[in-house]
Amino acid sequence: AAGAKPVFVVVGIGVNLNARENDFPAEVRGLATSIAWATGLEVDRARFAARLLNALDARYESILRDGFSALLPAWSERDALRGRHVQVRVGAELLQGVGAGLAANGRLQLDTAAGRREIVAGDVSVVGGYRQGVSPE
Repeated sequence: AAGAKPVFVVVGIGVNLNARENDFPAEVRGLATSIAWATGLEVDRARFAARLLNALDARYESILRDGFSALLPAWSERDALRGRHVQVRVGAELLQGVGAGLAANGRLQLDTAAGRREIVAGDVSVVGGYRQGVSPE
């Protein structure tokens, strides 16, 4: 519609499809995996990409129709940052704190020493990485 704000989503995803154990550097072999390594089956990259994009498109349509808050319960069940020590690079600023979930508007909530911050965009890293078999609680 004329005068409407543009709606967009920027998503970065990395999925290891057909890598085998020896394809990973020794220091991450106990942490990294791939679909082929986990299942023993080779993945058709084009088919995987098509299914992933279709699933993302369906979620995007849901956000446009119902707002982001409709996805919060499913997101919260899978939130890998909640309760973890993270650092977030926002431009030249480096924030550190504990992931506190997403706000109803989709912003990352970060509990810092200075209080809760809501992050619109940034480069997020888990401090210490994801260790196999370690839960955030």
